[in-house]
Amino acid sequence: MLVAREGTSKIDAADNNDGCAYIDESAFSGEPFPVAKRPGDSLYGASVNQLSVILIQVTATGSETVLSRIVRLVDEAQGNRAPIQAHADRIASIFAPCVMMLAVVTFVCWAVFLDSSSGSLEERYVTALMSAISVVVVACPCALGLATPTAVMVGTGVGAVNGLLIKGGAVLESAFNVKTVVVDKTGTITTGRAVVGSKIEYVSQILKEGGDNDGWLKQLLSDLPATVRQSDAALWFACCAELRSEHPLGHAIINSGREIWGHDILKPTSRDRAAPKQTEELIISEFQVVPGKGVECTINGRNTSCQVRVGNRSWVTDDAEANTLSPGDIISQSDDDVRSLRTGGQIGVYVSVKTTAMNTFHIIGVIGILDPLKNEARSTIAALKNLGVDVWMCTGDHELTAHAVARKIGIDKDNVCSSVSPEGKADLIRRLQKRRVKGRHGRLVENRVAFVGDGINDAVA
Repeated sequence: MLVAREGTSKIDAADNNDGCAYIDESAFSGEPFPVAKRPGDSLYGASVNQLSVILIQVTATGSETVLSRIVRLVDEAQGNRAPIQAHADRIASIFAPCVMMLAVVTFVCWAVFLDSSSGSLEERYVTALMSAISVVVVACPCALGLATPTAVMVGTGVGAVNGLLIKGGAVLESAFNVKTVVVDKTGTITTGRAVVGSKIEYVSQILKEGGDNDGWLKQLLSDLPATVRQSDAALWFACCAELRSEHPLGHAIINSGREIWGHDILKPTSRDRAAPKQTEELIISEFQVVPGKGVECTINGRNTSCQVRVGNRSWVTDDAEANTLSPGDIISQSDDDVRSLRTGGQIGVYVSVKTTAMNTFHIIGVIGILDPLKNEARSTIAALKNLGVDVWMCTGDHELTAHAVARKIGIDKDNVCSSVSPEGKADLIRRLQKRRVKGRHGRLVENRVAFVGDGINDAVA
């Protein structure tokens, strides 16, 4: 049994025996955001504990861990030399002894048969030696033996400088005949950093449809800083709740808020210089982080205090109220909005509040968080297709997210594989390699497959 503290990554494969936490498994699964783990769940060795202290039971150590298996498979793959290098070595193994024999013959001929009148014995030996060396220098297959490994070394070095890790010489040699390219998603097609993509607020709708009969919402809005617009109320409340959160989704929400109001969320500055600057700092207390659900805090304002929750639906509606519709059927609409965000490749996060004037939480907004595409992703996929290359996506991320990203960059839906383990990625490569495809002259040839990835989970493929 081991205790894994916040930020710990040096653990072997284990089961979570006590405590809830968010675990960053992106290097193994491809999931860009930390995964909630509860007692009894399995953990990957070398994954990172994000938030809280947990007690874990070690189930595998040393060579039995997932990381060790991946390293072993990579070592086996890198043990293969480039085919042309092996061919050059075979030629050199025959040619080199022949050159050495010719050098010996040259030395003997110049030393024995050189006219004695041309100089002393010492001078004749020096001349014979220089002649033998000349034969070795001119005819020795050093260039043949060194050219390939030198080219491989230079090619892999230049690639590494530009962020391209090349497996070896065989990969460089076979790249010319590649017919299929398989790409990872997280960190390859996308940036791997969470940002806010969409903000949906229901404050205006609640006021318009008479959902504020008790005046709770107007009282709540009256406590907003003067620089926070009504349309940004849900985002500001979410920022307050996430101030002490270490979750990447929380960081994305706070960063979005800081782009609008500056570094200090509690004393926001205005995008409109004519608006007054906030001088009174609100008091935020009772922070709570519940792994797998969300976060909560209490905001004490000038006129009232309220509880704010940010997270999944059951959490923001207080579990017992999960099936109760808010005014204007907001919960039903928010569920539809979250499903729409998920289809578009975003994660929907609910925001709800409860004031002293009401007994239940009310959803006031939904925030969509995404892993944005890299700028060159679309153009790269288009360029590969123009070259006649069949492009696939293979990721450990959720099916809806994978298909949403594939649609944006132009990969066919039939060429998308989601929720795939590292071993599954290697199996996909083997299956694609068994296919026969048309070559340059219309003949069926073996399918050369290239894999593009950036994580430990991609190394096997």
